[in-house]
Amino acid sequence: TSLPYDRLFAVVGHYLSEVAGFTITEKSHEAGVISARSKLTFRTFGSKVTATLRKDGENATLLTLTSGPLLGTTLADYGENLRIVREAEEFLSASDHH
Repeated sequence: TSLPYDRLFAVVGHYLSEVAGFTITEKSHEAGVISARSKLTFRTFGSKVTATLRKDGENATLLTLTSGPLLGTTLADYGENLRIVREAEEFLSASDHH
């Protein structure tokens, strides 16, 4: 993304906790990691989401977002984790974060 590291770190943290409603489980500005988990739903036992940020030059940041079932024994998530990543991508792509 073309957002500077500090700005993207703040936007991702805001998205995960305030917009998506996840519980932040780890947040390290120095390591460039924000981890969160979703609540249990009727369809899933919850998901864990990890955002990893890395500076890419002066005013750009590489963001890797992963999402998976909270329980490793979950066989199917009915598209929940794909939905989580797509909604995050949509939010983060919005131009009003600049």
